[in-house]
Amino acid sequence: MFRKWAMQALAEQGISYRVAYSSPSIAGVLAAVKAGFAVAPVGASIPLSGFRILPDGVLNSLPSAVVSLHQSDNPASTAQTYLAQYITEEFRSMPFVASRPRLVK
Repeated sequence: MFRKWAMQALAEQGISYRVAYSSPSIAGVLAAVKAGFAVAPVGASIPLSGFRILPDGVLNSLPSAVVSLHQSDNPASTAQTYLAQYITEEFRSMPFVASRPRLVK
């Protein structure tokens, strides 16, 4: 999703690019970025250290992603209920961040 948005934003600004690396996991993408092979749009909820975040205005803003959690009305177990509560609390505890993905290099 972020890759598609980033490619559209680059095309809209007339910035040429090439896909240097692709991975189904954020860990794989961040490994390529850390090695200096790439830049990547990363969700604001991803903890980053050792990366440079490009300042606002360098590139167009990307859309926001929405995360939703669905649970049945009649949970099958208390474990499911506790897991849903834990996930909800973790998201609510995240400090306020910009509503767009960050581009890291």
